[in-house]
Amino acid sequence: MKLGIAGLILAGLAFVAEAAISAARGRPLHRWTDSLSALSLSLLTGLVAPFGKAFLFLLYIPLQANLALREWQGDVADWVMAVLAYEFFGYWFHRFSHRTNLGWAVHIAHHQSEELNLSTALRTAPLRSLLDWPTLLPMALLGIPPHAMVLLYIQHVAGQYWLHIQWVRSLGPLEWVLNTPSHHRVHHGCDEGYQDANYGASLIIWDRLFGTFVPETHAATYGVTRPVPGWDPFRATFYPFWQVWDDAREWSTWDRMRVWLMPPGWKPDGSVAKRSPPARRNAAPPRRLYQAIWHFVTASLLLMTVPQASFLSWPARLAMAFAGLWAVRVFGLVLEDKAVARVEHVGVAVSLLVTAALLPEPGAVAVACMAAGELALALRPRGARAASPR
Repeated sequence: MKLGIAGLILAGLAFVAEAAISAARGRPLHRWTDSLSALSLSLLTGLVAPFGKAFLFLLYIPLQANLALREWQGDVADWVMAVLAYEFFGYWFHRFSHRTNLGWAVHIAHHQSEELNLSTALRTAPLRSLLDWPTLLPMALLGIPPHAMVLLYIQHVAGQYWLHIQWVRSLGPLEWVLNTPSHHRVHHGCDEGYQDANYGASLIIWDRLFGTFVPETHAATYGVTRPVPGWDPFRATFYPFWQVWDDAREWSTWDRMRVWLMPPGWKPDGSVAKRSPPARRNAAPPRRLYQAIWHFVTASLLLMTVPQASFLSWPARLAMAFAGLWAVRVFGLVLEDKAVARVEHVGVAVSLLVTAALLPEPGAVAVACMAAGELALALRPRGARAASPR
């Protein structure tokens, strides 16, 4: 857990440095609303992912211990095999995530950003960890032990971060073997010809072998062909499921069932609708930027604490998670410059006070101070409402 927090801090510092340097060079890579929306999704992922990983290892450990087809020696050959297997199964899961409506509804949150920068790397899909376990269980049959899986996962997360750096152009011969920022820019492009390509994680070899490799030939248009309205992280996570269901509303029961395993844009007649890049959404900075930052910090402190607060009672941890999720909800509303109802601020404040009552000092004092800040926002003078960015 400490390693994870240290990694988040380093990622955050790199994100700030990238924003400052790109702005100083006159080529800003960030828009406040887009980047803050990306960071808000990382908060939801931080709460959900431990449950997905715990479920994976509940299945993985007994499967590896009892049904492994070979014994792990820990030598160089074993580690090479483990890396290639992790990349292979990860490739097919990533491909599934793009080529089926179910996978895309889960994964699309990562691609919704219309910029490509280090905040996009942090724009993780909250539900992904609940769906990727079937592709990793075969590694247990190969005898790869849990500690090796943990190290592979850490390498995977760290290795994905740098792929979102736009300043890296070409790495020469390494482009043939490694996944690079150039290949990943193609992957995030929603232009025709760039869609559904370059699924590799750290390696690009599986894309080259299975025909999904596309080289970078022009600047990509980032984002998705069916944007989610607004910038609320909860809507970003769940609205794509509604889009699929709504498309299939008038279809037969059989078609409404199988659409989830069909490609995005699929229709019962067997055709697949062409997906063209839309116009960029308005992403003006929220009028109450200080409120967005306040709720982001509040939610971060609460939701990052929940997984490691094993010394707390379950009621305290649940109250903390509930308050953090409510803060994320208000964060999303502030990003959209909606006239956030004062009852929302009061609701967050009440949930924080309930949490404080369940915590020992000094945590109780800190959370009570958060509640006071939330009440101060609720009592602020009412200002003119800004238009909601779309």
